[in-house]
Amino acid sequence: MNPNVVEAIASVSAAILSLLAIYFTIKSYVESLARINLKPASSRAICFCEPDRISVDNPDKFWNSKYRFFCDIIIENKSSRPSSIENLILDDKYELMTYDSFSADYKITLKKLVPLVQDQVIRNYSTIGNELRPVINLAPYSSVRKIAVFNIQDDDSFKNGTHMIKVLTSRKNFSFNLTVSSSLRTVLSPEEQYQPDMPRNFDDSKLTTPEPIQTSDTSSK
Repeated sequence: MNPNVVEAIASVSAAILSLLAIYFTIKSYVESLARINLKPASSRAICFCEPDRISVDNPDKFWNSKYRFFCDIIIENKSSRPSSIENLILDDKYELMTYDSFSADYKITLKKLVPLVQDQVIRNYSTIGNELRPVINLAPYSSVRKIAVFNIQDDDSFKNGTHMIKVLTSRKNFSFNLTVSSSLRTVLSPEEQYQPDMPRNFDDSKLTTPEPIQTSDTSSK
């Protein structure tokens, strides 16, 4: 075979191998970038509610926050490297607390059929011990389904529409918009709900709208 032809074939083969090496290097790099996806587990997985409050610790101990925001969500790690979910923040105001203690069952009385009180229409929202508690470690290309429960204190946040959830991870922070189309309020009167004994000089305005939570975006690793 002509030496020039052999040399040309060798040169082309070397170029192809170089291009393949570059391609796989870039592909490996892109796949290793931090990529998290968050989505509702179903079309009815997100809900604001004002549950019935029976006592200071029923349905949970957070008697000073009358609203709850439930998110039945799936969090996916789309990276070839592991990642840790360190926290979730709702609307830059409310964050999950690792040691918060929530109820396994929330009841919302939606209608009272007088005089047959025993036939009240009641909706249950259950976390069944599946609430999201940071920190959660996600292996490469894995996912987890959990229920995030937020304590909501102010009336302005209790509304349908678009709300933002920020996912703080060990590698990068991500923001997702979730559409809330369901809000449930108990019809029990204040007299029927638990009312804590407050000091006369107690200022309940201090329990309202928290300050925005400042987070710093971290670069991908």
